[in-house]
Amino acid sequence: MKSTFGSVFAGLVTFSAGVIVGTAAGFLLAPRSGKETRKHLRLMADETGEHMGRIADETKQVFSGVAKHGKQLVNETGEHLETIKGEARETGIRILERGKELAG
Repeated sequence: MKSTFGSVFAGLVTFSAGVIVGTAAGFLLAPRSGKETRKHLRLMADETGEHMGRIADETKQVFSGVAKHGKQLVNETGEHLETIKGEARETGIRILERGKELAG
């Protein structure tokens, strides 16, 4: 699961860097009027918001899966511990009984 989170985070960082570089290049190189620039920035902000929303949804799904898997592991571990505890109790009883047989 670590690699999934890492890839989502890396994608977020890469996307953010692209937005910053693209915005800077747009201001420096594009001969647009102020009105056109504002319109373009609004469009970019909307697209960025949508992309960030998708990333947030993916991150939520990843963490949800991790939590679900963690709960499953806790339940399975508890079941295994109960089994081991029962087997240890039975082994202890057999040892005591065998000791009594040998002593008596």
